[in-house]
Amino acid sequence: MILKYWPAVFLLLALWALAPVAVQAQEPRVRVFSTAPYPLLIDGEEVTQLPAISTPGSQVCIVTTLGYLNEQERLAFKEWSHGSTDVCVTLEEAGDYTAKYQHEVLLQIRSQVKDYRASNWVPRGSPTRLSVPEVVEERPGLRYLFEEWTGGESPFQADNLIVPTRPLILEVRWTKQYFLELVGPGDVRLVGGGWHKDLKNVVLKAPATAFSPTEDERLQFARWQVISNPAIVIPNFQSPITSIKMDDSHTLEAVYETAYRVLIETPEGVLTKDWLPQGKEVLVDTSPVIVVTANQERLSFSHWEGLDLDTPKGIVTIDKPLTATAIYDREFMVTVKSPYGASGEDWYKEGETATIEVPENPDSIFFVKKFFKEYPGYTSDGSELSIPVTGPLTITAAYATKIDVKSLVFALLALSVIGVIYLITQRQFNLRKRRARW
Repeated sequence: MILKYWPAVFLLLALWALAPVAVQAQEPRVRVFSTAPYPLLIDGEEVTQLPAISTPGSQVCIVTTLGYLNEQERLAFKEWSHGSTDVCVTLEEAGDYTAKYQHEVLLQIRSQVKDYRASNWVPRGSPTRLSVPEVVEERPGLRYLFEEWTGGESPFQADNLIVPTRPLILEVRWTKQYFLELVGPGDVRLVGGGWHKDLKNVVLKAPATAFSPTEDERLQFARWQVISNPAIVIPNFQSPITSIKMDDSHTLEAVYETAYRVLIETPEGVLTKDWLPQGKEVLVDTSPVIVVTANQERLSFSHWEGLDLDTPKGIVTIDKPLTATAIYDREFMVTVKSPYGASGEDWYKEGETATIEVPENPDSIFFVKKFFKEYPGYTSDGSELSIPVTGPLTITAAYATKIDVKSLVFALLALSVIGVIYLITQRQFNLRKRRARW
């Protein structure tokens, strides 16, 4: 009897086991998806297997808002499929929800003009518009002219469109220009002013000089003078036609001044030969001594002819035409060769008289006596010689030696007396010694 009811029992048990699944299948469900391979936080629990199934009223949060694929690509959370941009949302109604991520790439804009440098994340494959002005004036006297982009649909236009399918580095290229302002007298026409490309060589031209009635005085172009940005180098700045390299904006003035002819000469050559402006200070410097032949002949500075200056070196202010010459005295060396010293050895001007003097009787040794004999090649009155100097001179003092007989006799007598005294003393000593033995 009991066995007859077993099928019904098993059927009831199966229905009881399947009842919750059926009920659950009929309940409202929430399914959560994501366009990025990052986990979600559902009711506080991290879920990595997507899609995830939950019930209405569940709170779902984004764990990773920015996911970097590499240094120049990333996935960025943008919004939920139902429109919310919140990181955490409560899903009240059943249905499918998707966390939408956007694939972004790094777009870098390089530019010589700092204001137009940029580094931005942009959607991959989405058109991005780029725009810069045709002319950018960064500061007075400095501007940039648009030249081209290094990529995009319209690279030669200031307005460009780029579709970045990968990380990109674009450069916007410019032509850098500086303004050169030239000023001068009102009736003078100067050439070279205006906008010029960076580092371009610009030719400057000023009109010809104007001469005064005299040949030593004139009105002339003096120099190009920098009156702004003084760091500029002007080659040949005293020439009316020269050139500069544009490395910044500059203002130059063409200066005209009264100038005088200046000629300053020395035996070594021309020191100054030029037209110099009125009021200019000139350093005059010549050698105090000019060696012609070492230790024989030289030129010694005397004075300036045409200058109120007593020294070889000085400052002269140009206030009129000037012609000056350094005057030198020719000098010769007088050398005296004497074994016992001499006076008068020195430099002498040409035509001067040199007075030479040596010892008449130098110190003697015992009975040998030295005495001055002559100056070979010259006639002198004793040991003093006076001679005009017309060239380098070498004068030799000759000495002679003679025996001093008187001194020799006294020396011999002295030696004899000493010898006799010695013999007598020895004899007395030997006699006393023999007596002492006895």
